[in-house]
Amino acid sequence: MANKFELWYGHTFFSLEERIAFFENLAGLLDANFAILQALRTYRDGYAEKMDSTDTRLIFLRDVIGKMEEGASFSRAAASWVSPTEKVLLDSGEKSGHLSNALRSCGQVARNMQEIRSSIKSQLIEPTINAVIFMGTAIYTARDIFPIFVRMSNPKTWGGYLYWWYAISEFISHNIVYIAAAIFAYMAFAWWTLPRVKDGPFRRILEKFPPWSVYQRLQGAVFIDAMAGMLRGGTSFRRSIEKIQQQSSPYLASKLDRALDKLAGDEVSGKRAAEVFDIGLLPPDSVVQIGIYAQGKDLVGNLVELAQFNTQKTIQWVTGRIGTVALLIDTTSVMYTMLSLLAMMDLSR
Repeated sequence: MANKFELWYGHTFFSLEERIAFFENLAGLLDANFAILQALRTYRDGYAEKMDSTDTRLIFLRDVIGKMEEGASFSRAAASWVSPTEKVLLDSGEKSGHLSNALRSCGQVARNMQEIRSSIKSQLIEPTINAVIFMGTAIYTARDIFPIFVRMSNPKTWGGYLYWWYAISEFISHNIVYIAAAIFAYMAFAWWTLPRVKDGPFRRILEKFPPWSVYQRLQGAVFIDAMAGMLRGGTSFRRSIEKIQQQSSPYLASKLDRALDKLAGDEVSGKRAAEVFDIGLLPPDSVVQIGIYAQGKDLVGNLVELAQFNTQKTIQWVTGRIGTVALLIDTTSVMYTMLSLLAMMDLSR
């Protein structure tokens, strides 16, 4: 068993890429007829020969194996190391006897989330840098450049581009603390409300704006990925939704209440499937596709494909929304730069 420091270190630095690799490699060992504990020990011994004892994968494996040797199931032993969605998939796969399928579903869910999050992070870098440069330039201009101009002439006599350049720079410089406080308050409000405010009129208003609209799409991607994995593992439709709901945020759980209300029995087909998935999480065309797939014989297989397709659509949608914000920031920065150039031209005349 790992000690407390090792567990803290392992949980902090056990990367998503390492988790994905673990899911896929363990699934391969189970397909090769290894028992789960035997597979984990084989996995651990292989790493122990090549890796330092502080490697996060070894810490993870030692912790899981130690808990299982004390009588815990694999899904319970690994619960603190995986996401809530992956925990549900592992528990369902273990109970249904389809653990290798559940592991592959976990790997796919983690990979899809990794793609979406990587896309969001990469898209946020440029507008964040531009915003910082814009604010920094305005503050520098107000505090270091304009005092030189003020010694030459009274700002009250300034007009045209020079006046607006001065006014904007002074406003930002004198109110930077309030601007920063407003941004922080907005971020804190968003952070608190994203998972907690349940479905309803107020939440639907919030979902028209980022970051709530982005979170809505992310939760939709989580839901369809989890449903695809649960159904592929042999869990019934209703039970799949109920198990996902148990590990969900209050927001997603309230959305899934709507799905359960629409679900008459344990299984669905045709239009009923589209109605169950039409709970304000997925784009309309994905809902329509689910209804079409449900009329065929392989809803589960098609749902797995749709989950992958939905991930790409989510990335495109999120990229577009962040791109709009980035364009607004870039436009503001360019306009400020143009204003400063025009003001300097006025001064040179």
